[in-house]
Amino acid sequence: MINKKIIVFLGPSLSLLRAQEILPVAHYLPPIKCGDLLRVLRLKPDIVAIIDGCFEKTAAIWHKEILFALENGVKVYGASSMGALRAAELTVFGMHGVGEIFDLYRTNKIIDDDEVAVLHASSKSNYLSLSDAMVNIRATLLKVVKQELIDQVSADAIINSAKSLPYSRRNLKNILQKVLPDKIEIILQNYVDQKQEDAISLLNLLQQDLKQNSLKQKNVSAERSIFFRALHNDVMCRPFHANDSWLPVNERALAEVRLFGETYRFLRRLAYIWSSINAIATSKKEETKNCPLAEFFDFNFNTEWQTKNDINTDDFKVFFSRFSQISKFLSWQKQFNEYNTLNYSDFLVSWMQLTGDYQNYKMDFDRFQANEPLRYNILHLSAVLWKAIDIEAARRNLVPQLNQVQAFANQFFSQRHLVTKEVMLDWLRLNDLDEKSFNALMTRLVRFRFLVMQLNLDVIGVFQDCDNVCFLLEVARLTNVYEIAKKMLFDNKFKRTIAEKYLQDKPVKNDSDAFSLDFFGGYDEFVEFLG
Repeated sequence: MINKKIIVFLGPSLSLLRAQEILPVAHYLPPIKCGDLLRVLRLKPDIVAIIDGCFEKTAAIWHKEILFALENGVKVYGASSMGALRAAELTVFGMHGVGEIFDLYRTNKIIDDDEVAVLHASSKSNYLSLSDAMVNIRATLLKVVKQELIDQVSADAIINSAKSLPYSRRNLKNILQKVLPDKIEIILQNYVDQKQEDAISLLNLLQQDLKQNSLKQKNVSAERSIFFRALHNDVMCRPFHANDSWLPVNERALAEVRLFGETYRFLRRLAYIWSSINAIATSKKEETKNCPLAEFFDFNFNTEWQTKNDINTDDFKVFFSRFSQISKFLSWQKQFNEYNTLNYSDFLVSWMQLTGDYQNYKMDFDRFQANEPLRYNILHLSAVLWKAIDIEAARRNLVPQLNQVQAFANQFFSQRHLVTKEVMLDWLRLNDLDEKSFNALMTRLVRFRFLVMQLNLDVIGVFQDCDNVCFLLEVARLTNVYEIAKKMLFDNKFKRTIAEKYLQDKPVKNDSDAFSLDFFGGYDEFVEFLG
């Protein structure tokens, strides 16, 4: 049997227990959402099978994600539900569809997405279907018509009635009670769960694929649009939603980092910065190749550090190459004296003013580091890299317009509930800011948000490639967050202590994006863990 890593996205179409009986060597994840396939590429799978997917409360998986996976040499299969839909649309590019539902879509016998949609329960209830899929209703009626249990006219009436309902309200029994009450029992006895049958067919096929390399890959390329690059970058700066035991330890530890609440948001922002500075430094590779490593980085990447951070020799070489390139770029920037008017400590102060830490520590960095080491490490590294990005932007004459800065400042005050002039002035006083220094801060922030958070590096001539690198993992290692998160993973008492400290006010809820994306399917479990 060929050793292959198989990942299956599964939900209501087939029970997890039944799937594991058919294909026990596969790893199973919940229904796929936008970005999930890109995240899975960090695990370097050989085969990805898409059965179920989400589409209503979150964006559905993009076609380009699948093309990108194919480009990376991953075999992608689809069946039953979302998988059948995407396979029918992308079969010409090399995605492999399986089953009757796939064939119906591929031949345009059905075209509507709602044909496979069902209302279902949560993961805690094993995604139990709470409505009947239209494809299952069609398959059932086709069977009973062939058996001459009902005529085609009655079948069409049932189909029309079902199709007129929203997918979430399609219940075959209820429909039959209105349209054909005298045939309820006989039709339900012949119910065909086509989605389940197709899911089983796919898993059986994968079982065969383990024994032979039967599916040939097509050469395909995914266009790197700004939207795709933004999605890819966002995914590489976030953890997996669930903390499944089969995931690598480093990915499981990253899931624990969410328990740091607001500090976690700062770490995620640092991941964006690390990704951006990596792209900028890479674009300067020829100009910086003879530069020394920047001396203000104080990292000791010895064997002990590598062991504590679960990084093997090959991965460390890749990481250190990227770190070295960034470090050389920072040394190279020193020649531009006219843009080096601010020290990195000025940018650290700016972060502290924005996060509220300045009011507690002022310029006493040593006390800040002693009392809040993780927070300090994150803001310190963020400051060093923010300065470098700001210098590069200034060199390219990227200066925000006055109305942009004013609009951002208004939003800044509004988000912090600084709604009166008296309260605004009090905030400025507590942070040792006057009108001139505040405007300078807002200008730097507008430029930072535009380049880093909104991924517009193209404006300064930098193209951000789509490397399957978990930037969040790298900055977690650089700031010592990873070591603590790993301890949380294996020590529930320690985990509770950290969670109670950082989530006592659940500050992460202030960031709606973090809540909806990072805590989807996971936040309730954390709250339950805290009791």
